[in-house]
Amino acid sequence: MTKIGDIKDETKSAGVIVKVVAIKEKEYESERGKGTYFYGIIGDETGTLPFTAWVLPSTVRVGDVVELKNCSVRKYNERLRLYVDSRSEVILRPEDVMEVKRTYRDYKVRSLNLNDSYVSVTGLITQVSRSTYEKDGIQKEVISGQFTDDTGTVRISSFGPELKDGMKVQISGARVQEYRGRLRLSINENSAIAGADFPTPEVPLYRISEVDRGISGIEVTGICVAVGDRSGLTMRCSQCRRRVDDGSCEEHPDAEKTLDLYATFTLEDGTASIQCNTGKDVTSTLTGISVDGKEFNQVEIESVHSGIKNKLLGRPFLVRGEASVTDQGTSLRAESIVEIDVETLKRIRAAMRMGID
Repeated sequence: MTKIGDIKDETKSAGVIVKVVAIKEKEYESERGKGTYFYGIIGDETGTLPFTAWVLPSTVRVGDVVELKNCSVRKYNERLRLYVDSRSEVILRPEDVMEVKRTYRDYKVRSLNLNDSYVSVTGLITQVSRSTYEKDGIQKEVISGQFTDDTGTVRISSFGPELKDGMKVQISGARVQEYRGRLRLSINENSAIAGADFPTPEVPLYRISEVDRGISGIEVTGICVAVGDRSGLTMRCSQCRRRVDDGSCEEHPDAEKTLDLYATFTLEDGTASIQCNTGKDVTSTLTGISVDGKEFNQVEIESVHSGIKNKLLGRPFLVRGEASVTDQGTSLRAESIVEIDVETLKRIRAAMRMGID
């Protein structure tokens, strides 16, 4: 039998005795019909390895020690993975006890994905806040903040380890999750945190074609090639912030309606295009239009839309914000937007020359 730590190359016939660390089930559909496969993490005292099982006994659970025979090892997403198929043999070893050495792959924020559920990351902690939640009738605390490296920013939540503003840390065993098209990290008492020393990260500049994950703290540049028809003034529910075109909010019929200013536009840089949107503060700063304490008639509402279109369309911008990726595509929620001038162009050129690691 081979130890996990000794598996270095692809092979068509591997045998291991391992502990099931994590396992998930997923349905698929092919020309042969619908089916189910399993994937997760296995490990032993020398390390861990992801696996995919096309067949697996229903009795196998997380924490079980199993002997796997006649398995193949192949690369998937540049990482070795063990595959269990119809020719493989799975033998439960209920009497065995095994301690697993946890090993995690190092990731930059821009490379985080849901294929590796647990990772090692190094970065800066900022914007820390605390809140409470209830679990099994007990009040518990969660610490939230931002995690930033030189490729971007994601939200981080801690259900145990202390986080403080300005901490530079290396975290092993951070869990990668997704919420509303944006990636985030979570850690608990099983995660390891150590101090780290590195230069304070600057906001990275991306080509639009490189924005393929839900991360924030990034910048893109491009020409505004289209402005959304709904850009301008709208009424929103004061509680849920949903747009209220007619009447009142369906979920909050008694809530007040508030006037809002926003813009949606398409930015293109020659490599791809991306849908951007700006809230009231950013749109007001960009256009000089203020809605606070004012009332607008229909002519003025149409004028606001024209003003936004004239300010954006056909002009070059540097946009900083938060990307999200959903079934509808990739979008960028702008935290700031400035028209590119000579000084901004110099900084952009310097960043392009440096590239992104």
